[in-house]
Amino acid sequence: MLSRKEKPMSAAGKSIVPALTGAIGASVIGGIIWGILTTVTGYEFGFAAIGMGFLSGWAITKLSGGKKSVQLQIMAVIASIIGITIGKYVIFVHVGQQIASEYGESVSYFSPEIMQLFFSNLGVIFGAFDILW
Repeated sequence: MLSRKEKPMSAAGKSIVPALTGAIGASVIGGIIWGILTTVTGYEFGFAAIGMGFLSGWAITKLSGGKKSVQLQIMAVIASIIGITIGKYVIFVHVGQQIASEYGESVSYFSPEIMQLFFSNLGVIFGAFDILW
């Protein structure tokens, strides 16, 4: 149980909210860049996952005042997964746009139907090799 003096979201006395926000923000930007890079080159760079982990870890460490803990590491991993998922979503929609254009249709990144289709097919989109990275 927390006493009134303890903060529920702290790592060594410093709030982790800015660190988590920064890590998620960095991963979102990284995911978008990775998705665009993949759509432009036609090649899905597996090393982007490592880069996403580095980016999230760096943001967590920098914005937590240099603190390191298991709690912060878990948050960096979660932020990395968010970034990788966003990159996969960008790629997914791009492929959907290419297929739709063959039929004279268009696909939006913000379409609820596309989002539902993406999340209902995560098992297909994320293969064993993706988990390995």
